[in-house]
Amino acid sequence: MSIDALNVVKISYPKNAASERNKYDAAGVLELHFDANDKRLKDKCAFSQYLLSECDSVSALVISNRKPASINNAHATGNEWQFLCEKEHLFDTEYAKQWLELKGVEHIHCPLCKTGVDFLEQKDHIEEHDIDSMEQLKERRQEAVKENDEYLVYHIDQLILDKAATELWRGANAHRNDLNRDALQSTLDHWTVKRKMDEFRPKIVESTKKCIEKDNRKILECVCYRCNYKNSKDSDRNHEMLDFISHAARFGAFDCIQLLLKQAHTLDWAAEQRPTCLLNAVKYHPENVEMVNLILDKLQALKLAFVCDDVMEQVIKFDLVDIAKRIVNNRWHKISQKDETLAKQINLQMHSYFCSRNAAFNYNAFDDGEQLDLDAWEDDDDNAAETFDDDADDTW
Repeated sequence: MSIDALNVVKISYPKNAASERNKYDAAGVLELHFDANDKRLKDKCAFSQYLLSECDSVSALVISNRKPASINNAHATGNEWQFLCEKEHLFDTEYAKQWLELKGVEHIHCPLCKTGVDFLEQKDHIEEHDIDSMEQLKERRQEAVKENDEYLVYHIDQLILDKAATELWRGANAHRNDLNRDALQSTLDHWTVKRKMDEFRPKIVESTKKCIEKDNRKILECVCYRCNYKNSKDSDRNHEMLDFISHAARFGAFDCIQLLLKQAHTLDWAAEQRPTCLLNAVKYHPENVEMVNLILDKLQALKLAFVCDDVMEQVIKFDLVDIAKRIVNNRWHKISQKDETLAKQINLQMHSYFCSRNAAFNYNAFDDGEQLDLDAWEDDDDNAAETFDDDADDTW
């Protein structure tokens, strides 16, 4: 797509034109015009989350590496414009202008694909929600409400969600966690009233995972309660909850996984025949036996027949004998020759466990005069029964 310099409605130049650190000689906002049926207008503005077709004006971010003949001439032909990112992401023009003004030509980048952020900048990169405190974000939101700027309200709502999800205060500042939770509650209640919850669902999922990585139980509880995750029968919410549980296990977020697993009995685990949460806990946090046992307790209470061949491989590598015994006793795995070979190579307690187990097998076989299979799988109806524990403690 060719770029007409006359359509560049806002331009930013480096504050220090002589600096060698300048990536671009200029950055701008290019206003674009599309037919009403153009499929690109079906996308959403990353800032307002409104369809581009609903925006008064649509623009893309552009950059130039050739200095204009006169810096005072906004449309000087010396600028050779090109799109900032290859995908030519589009935004509401007014928000694109604000973004350019905020970042400047020195730090301009695409908020969607991050084009323009180099490796050194990534180390010092400040997310937009980190620029203001939660109090300042609330003030900005109140001003946007007074101005009846609904687009800006939704944009600030998302910044509030990000800030609440990525902050975890401790010690003397722990009270700020309550401030963040209260601000987030107001935001989520606003989305519920405006029926925007499904529209912002991808953002909710993304931020919830960030919250889990911080092991922020208070914010996670707020999200689960207000975003329809509690006792939901919706298949999408079920999938997301299972994903959250696995994510918590991956990052060793004990408080969060403890909260999430309180609803384990309300979830459909059909897609988790091989429990990813258990695999992640053993693979990434073998030292956290308490978390592994917590997951085992909750899975065992479901009375489902899980398959744990991949888990057992990790259990052998990390020599977790007690965990191996629980898996075998639950009949979630049948010890194989491959398992015994791996344990023999490592030659720690798992190898001793397998040897003593085989010795017991051989003794019983000799004593009874017939061969006994300690690993035989019984067709017990209880293995597939979905009976759940509805203790009062398992509610939020």
